[in-house]
Amino acid sequence: MQSRNESVAAVIDVGSNSAHLLVAGIGRAGLRPLLDESVQLGLGPVVDRTGHLGEPATAELTDALRTLTERSRAHAGALPLVVGTEPFRRAADAGAAIERIHAATGLRLRVLSPAAEGRLAAEGATGGRPVRTPLLVIDLGGGSTEVVLLRPGRPARVLPVPAGSARLAARHLHGDPPGPEEIDLLRGEVGDLAASFRPLGVRRAIVTGGTGTNVNRLLGRARTAPLTRTDLRAALALATSGPAAPIAARTGLSERRVAQLPAGILLLLALVERHGVARIRPSDASIREGLLLREAARRARRDAAG
Repeated sequence: MQSRNESVAAVIDVGSNSAHLLVAGIGRAGLRPLLDESVQLGLGPVVDRTGHLGEPATAELTDALRTLTERSRAHAGALPLVVGTEPFRRAADAGAAIERIHAATGLRLRVLSPAAEGRLAAEGATGGRPVRTPLLVIDLGGGSTEVVLLRPGRPARVLPVPAGSARLAARHLHGDPPGPEEIDLLRGEVGDLAASFRPLGVRRAIVTGGTGTNVNRLLGRARTAPLTRTDLRAALALATSGPAAPIAARTGLSERRVAQLPAGILLLLALVERHGVARIRPSDASIREGLLLREAARRARRDAAG
């Protein structure tokens, strides 16, 4: 139920794996989630194979957006904000797909640059609060990753990494479970990716995008319990210890998530080792929360102006 002192807004984030809706009340105390739903689409693999979204995937996305918009209307009167990330940055027909979506639904999908995606993920993960000590926010998605350096009194610095858990898994992990040679090849690629950045020497990080919380589910811990590099290595051993199906049944993760998890763990491990991170905090908040916090700030400015 909506409070008299809050307004309601909705945002849909379309990424490599899914379209994700978040509806939240916006008030003086911040965001109050009202509805959080997603539809699995797999746009990233489609673009990997063809370089295009194509008509079938665009039609499926249009139907998903129509469904999510209908779901949001029970709470939010206005159409949701809609953003697209990695698949739309690479698809040759992204412009045509966006026009088709607008004609069918009235929604205007805005494509985020890696820098904009990283800044929004950082705002969502920190609740928009300034940091007192240096902090990394690692937004590890299915198709791309953004490493965001936050320092007191300085603008956010975004370091894009052109890889994510789904793309890395598709390239390297074909066995169930993956074999040692596959893991070694994957470890080599993520090591090269991490080595392309100068070490930042930051001790703390927040990881968004699912890998961190899924590691905790694999380890049987609370979703956002802090992690160390030792925890990541233990999770990698568990994730590769047997076929995906029994691991999925035990943890409640989907088999697809289990199959991608070793790639996400190895990428995260390579990045935190490169930058000197000792303590990692998984977060469920990311770009959707960042967008809603910006919307809250916009509404506050509008109200203040009268």
